[in-house]
Order: sequence, then structure tokens, then C-alpha cells
Amino acid sequence: MFAIGCKESPAPVAGRMVNNRGEYLLTDQTSFDPNLEFKEEWKPLEKK
Repeated sequence: MFAIGCKESPAPVAGRMVNNRGEYLLTDQTSFDPNLEFKEEWKPLEKK
């Protein structure tokens, strides 16, 4: 499972990523790599 465009999720989240357009991606799969899947740059979202 992954979701694009939301900052929070009611489900447990293993990965939080953001791209250079400011879009968010949340996933419950630790092995999911959006850089490979979407062929664009995604970086881990830093917690503040």
C-alpha cells in the first residue's frame, strides 16, 4: 500500500517520502523504493 498527496495516515507507516514538487508518499512497505517505481527523485521526509 502507498498513498500520494497526504501528510498523515490512519494506518501504520513504514516510509514517508517527498519529491521536488512537494508531493508526499506514505507506504507500509519498507522495501518499496519510489525512486525506482516512479523514475523520479524521492527523499525521506524529515521529522521536525
